[in-house]
Amino acid sequence: MFKPIINNMFLIISFMYITIKLKNIIIIKTKNKSIIKRLTPLAYSILSILIMQYPLSYKGIIFDLRTVPIFLVSYRLGFKAGILTSILPIIYRLFLGGSTTLQGVLLGILLPSILGSFFYRKEKTNHLIAKITIKKLLLTFLSFHFVHKFLLLITLDITIGFWFKISSIMILTSTISILCIALMINDDRENINLHKGLKYLSNHDYLTTLPNLRYFKSKVNNLLENDVPLVIAMLDIDYFKIYNDTNGHPAGDEVLRSLAQLLKDNTRTNMRRYKDYIARYGGEEFIICFSDINNIDFSYKLAERIRKSIENYPFKKEDSQPMDTLTVSIGLSTISYKKDLDKLIKEADKALYVSKSNGKNCVSIFNEDTLPKNT
Repeated sequence: MFKPIINNMFLIISFMYITIKLKNIIIIKTKNKSIIKRLTPLAYSILSILIMQYPLSYKGIIFDLRTVPIFLVSYRLGFKAGILTSILPIIYRLFLGGSTTLQGVLLGILLPSILGSFFYRKEKTNHLIAKITIKKLLLTFLSFHFVHKFLLLITLDITIGFWFKISSIMILTSTISILCIALMINDDRENINLHKGLKYLSNHDYLTTLPNLRYFKSKVNNLLENDVPLVIAMLDIDYFKIYNDTNGHPAGDEVLRSLAQLLKDNTRTNMRRYKDYIARYGGEEFIICFSDINNIDFSYKLAERIRKSIENYPFKKEDSQPMDTLTVSIGLSTISYKKDLDKLIKEADKALYVSKSNGKNCVSIFNEDTLPKNT
């Protein structure tokens, strides 16, 4: 007798498994996560209609588990998504007709949508970034069932015995269904977070959290391919070996982290078209790409701002340095017209050598005659 309800349960689980896998394929292909939020109500609507294809009929009354996807989408995305999800199932339920059409629409579609969205406001769950709290979901879903089954009892012409049987099997199968869906969503979320973590580690320096050289080169080469004029800066901490030998490597690591933050704070990351890129080049050396540069003097001003901010920053135990302060030397390449990245790095490195030779704590620009421009 209750085989259709059990079939509903397996249909829900199978459909959601396939949907989650398709979601990942769509994100990979389109690189657009927002499309998933728009497609989710449609997917849950289709699932609700499929569920209604295989109902349990009793004296002209239709019983099924359409409440599961409708409640879940409202619980996760809110009232608007719940109503959007409800439109097609309502139309289809009206098409099916029958003496309990009104109850089917109100109790089987609108009620789970409204109650689910009520709990959404409390949860404030963003389905694209957050895992589902299983305990809260089950408690809220069982609360919905209490209201739903009570209204079924007082609005439908069924015996207490049958009501108890149908309520028991529907609560059991729908709870198993929503639990399985939540576990699949959480597992998918965990896999995505793991992938993001691995991707982040592959593109960033573990100590400073700056991009690593491989990631830096890929971004700068992309700018060069698009003929964006840029300047490469090489930055080196002055007398860093003395600092490490005097204060220890943990203190040196803290300097590298603080300097990395200073570089982030003093480069242009919110530009309209392009932005500057920073990376740890190795040891105490850093590399910077000043993008969209049409005047070499402007890149010099940007580098000077960085140099001064580092010179004025109160690093711990910097009084152990030869000049009683921790400083950096910077070398700038020329503008990137018709040059590749390797050539620009070589220019910046030669200019850095000039800065080091001229007493450190200064900025030099490469030129063919290796004449520095100092502060």
